[in-house]
Amino acid sequence: MKLFEERAVHENIQTIQRRTPSTDALAAARGFVLEAHDGANAPQSTQNERRRALNGGHDLDARAAPPGKVKFGRPQGRSIGRSVARNVLPMFTSMPRQLLRVTLIRFSICAIRYLWYAMLLRRTRALNVATGDVAPNTVSHNMRGMFDLAVERSLRLIWPLTAIETIRNRIPDVQLLSIGARTEGELYNLYAAGFKKRNVTAVDLISYSPRVRLGDMHALDLPDNSFDATMVGWVLAYSDSKEKAAKEIVRVTKPGGVVAIGSEWHRSSVNEIAAELGYMPASSSRIDSMESLISLFGDNVDHIYFNHDQSWVEPHQELGDFLLLFRVRK
Repeated sequence: MKLFEERAVHENIQTIQRRTPSTDALAAARGFVLEAHDGANAPQSTQNERRRALNGGHDLDARAAPPGKVKFGRPQGRSIGRSVARNVLPMFTSMPRQLLRVTLIRFSICAIRYLWYAMLLRRTRALNVATGDVAPNTVSHNMRGMFDLAVERSLRLIWPLTAIETIRNRIPDVQLLSIGARTEGELYNLYAAGFKKRNVTAVDLISYSPRVRLGDMHALDLPDNSFDATMVGWVLAYSDSKEKAAKEIVRVTKPGGVVAIGSEWHRSSVNEIAAELGYMPASSSRIDSMESLISLFGDNVDHIYFNHDQSWVEPHQELGDFLLLFRVRK
């Protein structure tokens, strides 16, 4: 009998802890339980007081759910409306962006815009760079790849970038610079990820698009500390002054901002590539390791978010990517 009473006391105290909104009510309830637990002989008034204490000072509904069970009521219309607004409406408002994730849709939009601006309006322009910073065959080599309109490769940088919380939590407000956008495919990949058109600036040596301005990454015509994120997609290979380009990238990126870099590596030597193509497509000064890529930015690398290098894992692979995302220190 004593064991039964002790167990009952313990269960009632657990009930108080689950249901009591205030410390005072909990203390009062503990007093009632420990002083008068034999409910069979307690006066009715004492039992009523005990029930009110267990319910946080309110009358206890005789039909209330027993301890350990939850009693559900009918959901209110206002809470349903809030739930729909929070979970369902965003699916409809984000539908255009979701559709852009389909490669065929994205390619079709970019192809139509390319036909209009490049073919019909003949707006294709190239920056004449004679500073010695850009490899000689950069423009002519990249003109051959203008029909890569979907630019699937850029997604290898965009998805890791959007996984960083400082970017993901405020994507609609992130100011982003894309260096080497060329066609609009990379821009539409960014739009599909949630970045706003008004907040994306694109620079390249070649452009037909009103959304891509002509510019040189070694001398960007942009203010200091302008961007929360700077994306440098497979363009450092065309630089003969990589340290200079790295300084410009850091200059336009805000302190604490993110730099995302993609760079290609080859097993073949530059001479073998030149012999195969008939010309040298990029700079003869190559980025041949992740360490050499990181060293370009020196002390400006505060924290590395993402570092991908398969060159040492796949010895039989002929080419691949270095992918690097880091936080900028100034």
